[in-house]
Amino acid sequence: MTHDVTRQSVGIEVRGGMFVPLIPRGTPVPARHSEIFTTADDGQESITVKVFAGDYESTSLNHPVGAYRVLLPHRQPRGVPQIEVIFSVDQMHQVTVTARDVHSGASVSVVRD
Repeated sequence: MTHDVTRQSVGIEVRGGMFVPLIPRGTPVPARHSEIFTTADDGQESITVKVFAGDYESTSLNHPVGAYRVLLPHRQPRGVPQIEVIFSVDQMHQVTVTARDVHSGASVSVVRD
């Protein structure tokens, strides 16, 4: 029996346009990975997460999956919000991004830009 696997790595863009793979190429699908994000500025209303598929170190060489805006439930000092962002790849190789507040466990809205 063969298993369907991710054809490319799925990951995010970090400072400087660098690609950080979160779900490596060859991972059996469905697949899931989560990361904790916080804010860089006081009173920030959202966190933007840019998702890419590919296997190059630079996001400019990878395929953009989408930019997602995680809408924060409260304005807080920088570094205080703890938001778990969940990246999932289904059996059709579709990527979805969801989020939850670590402190309350409540779902957090995610909109695709």
